[in-house]
Amino acid sequence: MNLDPRLVKRSASAAGIKPNITSTDVAPKGQSNENGPSALEKLLVLEGDVRAVSSFNALGYFMCNETTKLVPAAQVLFFVAGARKGSWRLKAASSVTTIDRNAPMVRNAEKLVSDLNEPNKLQVVSDAKLKVLDLSFGHGLLLPLIAPSGPVLGRLLLLRNTEFSESEKVLSQRLSGAYGHALAYFDKSLRTARFSRNLKFCISACVVLGGLALMIPVPMSVLAPAEIVARDPYIVTAPMDGVIQSIDIEPNAPVRAGSIVMRFNDTELLGRLGVAERNLEVAEARYRRVLQGASSSAEMRRDIAVAKSELGVAEAERDEAKAAFERSVVYAPSDGVALFTSKDDWVGRPVATGEGVMEIGDPARVEMRIDVSIGDSIVLQEGASVRVFLHNDPLKPFNAQYERASFRAQETDQNTLSYRVTALPQISPEDQSDLRIGLRGTARISNGKVSLGYYLFRSPLSAARQWLGL
Repeated sequence: MNLDPRLVKRSASAAGIKPNITSTDVAPKGQSNENGPSALEKLLVLEGDVRAVSSFNALGYFMCNETTKLVPAAQVLFFVAGARKGSWRLKAASSVTTIDRNAPMVRNAEKLVSDLNEPNKLQVVSDAKLKVLDLSFGHGLLLPLIAPSGPVLGRLLLLRNTEFSESEKVLSQRLSGAYGHALAYFDKSLRTARFSRNLKFCISACVVLGGLALMIPVPMSVLAPAEIVARDPYIVTAPMDGVIQSIDIEPNAPVRAGSIVMRFNDTELLGRLGVAERNLEVAEARYRRVLQGASSSAEMRRDIAVAKSELGVAEAERDEAKAAFERSVVYAPSDGVALFTSKDDWVGRPVATGEGVMEIGDPARVEMRIDVSIGDSIVLQEGASVRVFLHNDPLKPFNAQYERASFRAQETDQNTLSYRVTALPQISPEDQSDLRIGLRGTARISNGKVSLGYYLFRSPLSAARQWLGL
């Protein structure tokens, strides 16, 4: 908002205002009025704009971010009175939407302002005090925000690396008076006479009604993430140590019994089989030669047993190599749906014998897998009712029958300890097709009724007992 200098002077004269400062007194060095609005004009604009602020929080934001238009500062901090007498609490800061109470700068700034006496006077903060508190600024100016009736409603701290001039101090003091007047308006609106007369009655009524409300019986329930999984799926494991060469099916694709599921790299196995077959041929030839010469040579007759044993060893090695080569191709044991993440996660990856690669489950036989956090395990009892809300259709929940829960908590994919709960969906056969394996949602497990107060404060009380060691 830019004002015409002639209009500003004419309006001030017509209203009979005689300011105690002039534009030449407050204009920064090296800047004339012809190059832009003077400091006095900026002051009048800010005093006019502050009247349009509609809330206390908006006023704090305005003071921290708009003051720099009149008095340049790297950081502007707004403080209000703290709970302890003589302490000041940071309420707002320039270019910041949320105050982190644990930030070192916040704590240091609050200590600095609380240690400065005479809150109703403008004070210049020395470089030494800023360095002691590790504030990375060289100069500070602390403005009191005083209401017309006298009390100090807040303090405004301006920080920068250059010294504040006398004209800037004069401008800041004049602007702090406007800010104090604005703060007084919101202070009065929050403390009306009617609210003061009825405060005790309102507090008493709220306490009584709140106590009665805490006795209302409500179902003891807990919400937990749930997923539809196959019931008793067949786990396809690696039959040997090796590297998976290919997977012949897609994730979530139907599989027929006897169809090829995956293949292992058989280069080494094929070589072992060839060597074993050649060794078998050598052993057979030696055995035949020994048998043929046994009739005429006593030495040959003694080698019959050795040659026969070597032939048996060669046959066993050939059979073992052949069986290993046949195991390099894995077949589906039954009909179902292939359940695994992606081909790229397994192709070319070395696996150990017995390592699970995928599951083959029957899409018509499903169950709910629910992960209940250890803090909510109180509802995991026989007879608990389960209601499931799937993410793909939250307006169509269904019931499930609680079946069992794991004895020990185990780590989930979210790195949290939870009890694994299994529940069977209770739906009609017509809706069974809607429960596709892999769908996720939220399950509500309920068991008995408790008071509303116990339901709300059970977790905080449990945490307090653990912290206090009771």
